[in-house]
Amino acid sequence: MVNNILELYEYNTNEFSKILPLYKNSKYDIPMIQSVINKKLKGRILTDDMSNPQTFVVITNFNWLYVIGDQESEIFKKKFYNFIINNLISKSNHFAWFGLCEYWQVKLTKILGENIKSFPRIKYKLDKEKYKKIHYHCDLPDGYILKPIDSCLVDKVSELFDGIKMFWETNENFLENSFVFCILHDNDIISVCQGLAITEDLCEIDVFTKDGFRGKGFAYFTGLAFIEHCFKLGLKPYWETVQANKSSCRLAQKLGFVEVKEYPFYAWFKNS
Repeated sequence: MVNNILELYEYNTNEFSKILPLYKNSKYDIPMIQSVINKKLKGRILTDDMSNPQTFVVITNFNWLYVIGDQESEIFKKKFYNFIINNLISKSNHFAWFGLCEYWQVKLTKILGENIKSFPRIKYKLDKEKYKKIHYHCDLPDGYILKPIDSCLVDKVSELFDGIKMFWETNENFLENSFVFCILHDNDIISVCQGLAITEDLCEIDVFTKDGFRGKGFAYFTGLAFIEHCFKLGLKPYWETVQANKSSCRLAQKLGFVEVKEYPFYAWFKNS
């Protein structure tokens, strides 16, 4: 069946790796997006033209999107506008984006109005010298155990923390492509630190602690173990968070991360 002239084309998953050089020369370096291109995280790639593609839209399975290539060609303008109206707005409750040029920011503001929310994000990198100075052995209180998760614990973690299903889709895919350190208390998982997205050299960190156990340093303990494991695997720990999440910013700094840059991030919610 021939695709409608105003529709973006679904890029073949076997071809994903071909756009990696174009992605690496793009404006932002987002491990989550590269993980989709590497087929580690579930997602899609759409393009303007199958025979001579110039622009690619990378979309995660939770509707975060990033555009690579020429955002202002006339054919892409028509097709991307059509995709926003007839797919994202009509078929979903939300979507989010980063890295769009000024033309599309203005266009989306007109289309989506007050339902657009701005969530500036901060990128961090680990300062190894700073990390070495603050890194010291920490003993957990009695009754608490820190350990990596395995196939026996992954179901428990998945029930507590929706990050595995959201980012990795299945527990099996997660175990094959990522790792988590957790703290248990009375056989209950109370804090986790997981690899949100992993590329050839970067590992993005995501931390979650249950209500009632926050502010006690548990995320710090799992973070230390996670960072050490990254080093063993030859990966650079990578931290990113919404600017408004002050507790995440403080934890990043406590673990030895330093702010690299802030970048704009936007989301649309149907029922905002």
